Amino acid sequence: LSKTSLIIQFLSIVLLFLLTITFHYRCWRAGINRNTKSFWRPIVILYISMTFMLYPTEFRLIALFVEESPFRKYEWYLYVCVGLPMLMNEVMRNVWHPGHYLPNDGAVVLGEE
Repeated sequence: LSKTSLIIQFLSIVLLFLLTITFHYRCWRAGINRNTKSFWRPIVILYISMTFMLYPTEFRLIALFVEESPFRKYEWYLYVCVGLPMLMNEVMRNVWHPGHYLPNDGAVVLGEE
């Protein structure tokens, strides 16, 4: 069950990564806000965040599928390869919070529906 859940998690992150790349490419090709940091910075932060989430998932998959893996023997691998990227992800998302890019007034409409 844990192998299946990790595979599903890995595939979900990869699919989200592909969806973001597709969105990024379409916006770039259409010329949408090419020169504004407030549009591109959240996309770049999303790329970095997904990389930080993909990295520990790969190590957990290796630990489950490889019998003689050092990840099973030593606990510090767990802290460095799983805990550190997730901690860096949380710090990054707190520093560059997505709410900074939304309008302060809730009545403001960002686009027509």
